[in-house]
Amino acid sequence: AQQSGAISAQDVPVVTRQTRAINTRHAAVAFGVLAAVGIILFILLPTADPVTQETRVDQPAQVDSMASTPPSTIQTPQETGPTPFAAVRLEHLQKEGESIARDILRLQLTLEDHGIFLWAHARYRQLAAELDSAEALYREGSYEAAMSAYTAIRVGLEELEDEMTARLAEAVASGDAALASGDHKVALTALTIANAIEGNNPDIKAKLSRAENLEEVLSLVRRAELAERENNLAVALDLFTSARDLDPAWQPAPDGVKRITSAIKTQRFNESMSAAF
Repeated sequence: AQQSGAISAQDVPVVTRQTRAINTRHAAVAFGVLAAVGIILFILLPTADPVTQETRVDQPAQVDSMASTPPSTIQTPQETGPTPFAAVRLEHLQKEGESIARDILRLQLTLEDHGIFLWAHARYRQLAAELDSAEALYREGSYEAAMSAYTAIRVGLEELEDEMTARLAEAVASGDAALASGDHKVALTALTIANAIEGNNPDIKAKLSRAENLEEVLSLVRRAELAERENNLAVALDLFTSARDLDPAWQPAPDGVKRITSAIKTQRFNESMSAAF
């Protein structure tokens, strides 16, 4: 036990005045070295620019501000209008479209006043449908396509207008032939068209009146001829006379009046001669 205590006493360092002096001297040297290093670093290292620091500090704030800004308040680039050339070209197309539209309207009114629905109904309806399509193209902004369609429609209407003279002559010829043959249906149809195309023509109006009365005239003449065959001359004369009054140009009617009148005179003469004898 004494030996163990002796060993423990040897292991504990003995602090003397000399040892404390050495330690203090080492600490002072170390402190001096650290101070020198600090001074060197302070001199050599560049100082941070306060403006840069402030800017770097402010950047997150700006980002946060932009992030917190509602989308509606962010200004978007405004769309620029058409170029001067495009604007002038659009104005030109609009004026051209107005001119074509006036022509189309004039042609429509003219054709409708001349009975287009009676002699070219299908073609006119087709052009009207094409006009609706052209209007839709214009509203959609397809101005060039609309102009092409308008121009084609105007050409089609002009062709119909040019056809009116030929259609009039055709209708009158067909009506005359039907009146001569006693075909009252064809006569009425043809002369109605002719009157629609040229309504101020008195000759056409007279022919149309004949066509309107032709069916009745034919019926009266047939009845008169039957009465004549039955030797009922008075009845036959009345029927022929009524037919002639409706249509003097229907030749069987005035011929029948003349023939029956002569027959009645002959009959009366014979009766007088018989009475005299």
